[in-house]
Formats: sequence, C-alpha cells, structure tokens
Amino acid sequence: MHMRINCLAAMALMMQALFCLGSEETPETVHRLAEQLGSDDFDQREAASKALLAIGESAWPELEPFLKSDSPEVVLRVRKLARGLAIVLKEQEPLLKELLAKLHDQTDEMKRAEGLDGLLGLGPGGERLLKKQLSGQGAQPKVELEFERQVLKPGEKVAGKARLLNIGAAPFWLEKSWRGLETKSIFHRPFGESRPGQSWGVRTGGGRKFMGTRGGYYNPIRGWLAVTPGAVVGETEVEHELKTIGVHAASAMIFLYKAEIQPRYAGSTDTCAMAVNSGLAEKDLSANATVKLFVLPDLENLPQDKRLQLTIEMPDKQMAAGAPLDFSLTLRNAQNGVVVLEKDLAKYAWYALLDEKGTPQVWGSWHSILSPETKQDPATEAKFLESRELAKNEAAVWKAQLALPGKSGKYALLVFYDSTTEPIEDLREEVLADVLGPGSFRGKLGAKISGIEVKAPINDE
Repeated sequence: MHMRINCLAAMALMMQALFCLGSEETPETVHRLAEQLGSDDFDQREAASKALLAIGESAWPELEPFLKSDSPEVVLRVRKLARGLAIVLKEQEPLLKELLAKLHDQTDEMKRAEGLDGLLGLGPGGERLLKKQLSGQGAQPKVELEFERQVLKPGEKVAGKARLLNIGAAPFWLEKSWRGLETKSIFHRPFGESRPGQSWGVRTGGGRKFMGTRGGYYNPIRGWLAVTPGAVVGETEVEHELKTIGVHAASAMIFLYKAEIQPRYAGSTDTCAMAVNSGLAEKDLSANATVKLFVLPDLENLPQDKRLQLTIEMPDKQMAAGAPLDFSLTLRNAQNGVVVLEKDLAKYAWYALLDEKGTPQVWGSWHSILSPETKQDPATEAKFLESRELAKNEAAVWKAQLALPGKSGKYALLVFYDSTTEPIEDLREEVLADVLGPGSFRGKLGAKISGIEVKAPINDE
C-alpha cells in the first residue's frame, strides 16, 4: 500500500511538471522539483529527474544553483542532468562570443587555450557547449582537387591544387602538426586491358606528422586547429609527371578520427576527458576527391608502320545520341613476308571517343566493342583473341559497335594498337614471348576519324 501511494505521488509530480511545460511560471516548479531530487523516496527522486528533463534547457538557470546543495544526492543528480540541460546563461553570452573566437583562432595557440579554459570556467553550460564544439557533429569536410588541364601527352607534367574545406554548420578539428592533404597518383590504367605481368606503381605525398609527448601539463587544445564553417585550409600544390598512355587517377584525401583530450577545470588540477570529432567518427572518417587525367598520343602525328596499316571504316558519321555506332577496324600487312599479330590483340588494343576538347568520354579495349554477332559466336570471338599470321596484303578485320554519348556534340574516334614491351615491367623473355608470340609485330599504330556528329532530340537538350 505504501509503495502504491509513493508511485501515485511520483506520477502526480510528473503530471504537475508536464502541465507547467511551456508556461512562463516554471521557476517555482523547477525549484520544487530540484528539492524533490533529495527525497527519501527513490521513485520520487526518479520522477523529479524525468520531469526536469521534460522541461528542458529552460530549467537550467533555476537548477544550476543546486550544484552547491548540501545534499550529495541532489548534487549528483543535477550533475547528471547537466549533460542534457546545461546552457550558458544569458548574461554570459557576450563573453561566450569572445571565448569561441579565441577557441577557433588559427594562428595563436595560446588564444585557443584561453578559449578552452574560459569555456570551462563558465560552468556546466560552457563545458556542454565545448563538448559539442569539439565533437565535429554538424561539420562536413570536403576535399577539392583541381588541375590546370585533363589531357596530356606522354612525359608531360601537370600541376594542380588540393584544398580542404568545411561545408557544414559546425567546426571539425585537425592536429596542429597537420601539413596538408595526402595526395596519391595511380601511375597508369590502360585504355584497354592489362597484359599479363603488368604492375602499377603508386606515388604518394603529403601526409601527417604526429605531435610528440611533452612533460608537464600542456593545454591540449593548443595541439588542434578548428576548421570552422566556410573555412578553407591546407591548400596544397600538386604536380605529377605522367609518362604512360592511359587513364591516371589523381586523388587527395584526409582521414578524420576520434581522439581524446584532457583539459583542466578552471581553477583546479582536476582534468576532464573530452572526445574530439566524436560525432564525425560515427560516420565516414575520410573525405577525398579524385580527378581522372588522360595521357593520349600526339593526335596530329599518330604512329604509323610500313609493315602494318591500321584503318577505321565508318558508314555514317551523323548519329542520334545514345545510338549504337557501327564501324570496323582493319590491320593489313603491306609488306612482303609474314607478320604475326600479338596474342590477345583485341584485349590490349584500345579505342577512345573524344569530345570537342579532346577529352575521352568513352574508352575500352577492341575486345569490349566486338559486334554482337561476333560475341554471340564463341568460335568467331576466339579467333580474334588468338595469335594470327598475316601474309602480304592479308587483313584482319574487327567489326565493332559502341554506344554514343547521350549529349549532342562533335566527337572523334581514336583507335590504337601498342604491342611494344612498354609499359610491361620486369617481364622475363620467356614470359614476353608467351604474351606477344615469337616473331610478333612490336610497335605502335594509331588511327583517328573526326567529325562524328551526335544529335540529341530537341526535348532532351
């Protein structure tokens, strides 16, 4: 019976608090509930805590003085409630603005320390706000990577810039020793497929250096920099020398992680643990950007050979956007004697459809665009992937088909055959002989057809 009465009393207490929600006459209610936190009855203490949480942050100005209560139970519960209710008091707002500006200072680490110490000096409201500032929650890091051009010739250098910015609504944090974005360039991906034994090098730069340990107390925020909303930091010059024909992927990235700092409470030797970027750590820890760079042969001086002639035949140059483009590729032996074509030639020879700026829009191996009829007949397809011998004036013909882009414009079709040992790296002679075949043609051939006009329907423009 006694328990039932206590439960009813607790429920009545909660109902009374809820009834007062939204009313301006809450100070008396908060005061009454705060005193109830020290009740001898557990249910009533719990009900008072829940009722105060239901009132929200507006309860804090009346609740904060109870941190100095003579009742250990009241102090303990108010401290627990402060995690969700504590706010900076209105009269402290001018000082708060000044402290936040110091906390976010990019150049003076002592100001950052003063900002942190000052926020902790504002009491539970300042501590709660500081934890929110450090969490990274609401921040959105973004990496941008730009190059002066996208299409190059073999051996040319390309310069660009990588930068880190915050497009979110709250700051995120970097270690002070951070020296810029990590950049990476994958040296080469062929337009066609990879030959056996090919390996791809990777070059990296940038990166981070970590702070060493220091003796004595060191205000931990001095080791971190805030990237505030709209700020741009870490602009890094990027330069790559691209030697090999193909697709190169240059990237810039940053990894943000959850860390912990332990600042001191104002006027005390006690420290408190605070998580940095903990809100970001619950999501994706990294931000990155990748830009494709294309290395093409000299389109005005495509390589030719006296023994083999490479030609493209195309019945129609005016096509609808997205329509299949049919054409044929021919390799003809123009000299006396037999010429042996590379084994799996159709895989390693490649094509690229270039827009008006000369940028590849579609690319792949000759094998990837074999006509549907050829692909439907395994025996016919296999013929194109074997080593082939061409007598004088004999030709090997590949019928091909590719889907045109869905955007209007003028395009050029580039086809290329490269059976040199470059870019095969560290291949033993016996492996090379197996890849190319004994007596194979080893050289480079290119052909291009310009003036392919693609028109999209007017409604789709």
